[in-house]
Amino acid sequence: MLRRLQFSLGSLFWFVLCTALLVSSILMYQRMTKAERQNVVLRAAAGYLVIDDKKLVHGLAVKTYEPNTWKWRLFVPKGHNLVVRTAWGWIPDRGFPKGPSHDHPLGMDGEMTLEAKLRETKSKDGWSLDLTWQDEKLDLEKGAYVEGKTCSYGTSVGCPSSFMKNYSDQLSCSGFGLDGTETQSVDQPVVLLRSRFPKKVAQGAWIMPAGPSPGFMIWLEEQK
Repeated sequence: MLRRLQFSLGSLFWFVLCTALLVSSILMYQRMTKAERQNVVLRAAAGYLVIDDKKLVHGLAVKTYEPNTWKWRLFVPKGHNLVVRTAWGWIPDRGFPKGPSHDHPLGMDGEMTLEAKLRETKSKDGWSLDLTWQDEKLDLEKGAYVEGKTCSYGTSVGCPSSFMKNYSDQLSCSGFGLDGTETQSVDQPVVLLRSRFPKKVAQGAWIMPAGPSPGFMIWLEEQK
């Protein structure tokens, strides 16, 4: 004869309790995971940098609503010294220009903002590319960024005014963090901005050459 399974009232109570706790934990985990995903989306939409791995460089492009002005929120892993490099000349669609670059150490790590402004000047070169970056950390209680020390660095892009006036509105730009927070290994160059001028052809049309084209670049690279 088969023996009937028997449970004491106490055993049944503990079984029901453990099952309820397990189901509750699973539901709570699912809700927290969904909330974290929503938080990431909302932070990105609000212009907040989402930092997932503090061993990687993080970047998010921020809208400036100013012509020829670009801004990024950045995170540099602790203990790493990065250099801001800028170059003007024949810029390839991939890789880096062969000519010299203007270099300046960031001098800070952690969270920061970096802004680049292309402006007309009275110098012989006609235009300059001015960079400003500052230590800036997110205060979760205030829901805002708190500014720290500021560094500024200006460099001439060496471009005649006549050229810029004719072509500046046709700039083709690509860069880091334009579609949300991007990450990059700290030992790899981070191209913040690659701006190239297209070539004017017949009937007022413009095409982007397959090879190098006049323009400028801004990138970050670890100081060796």
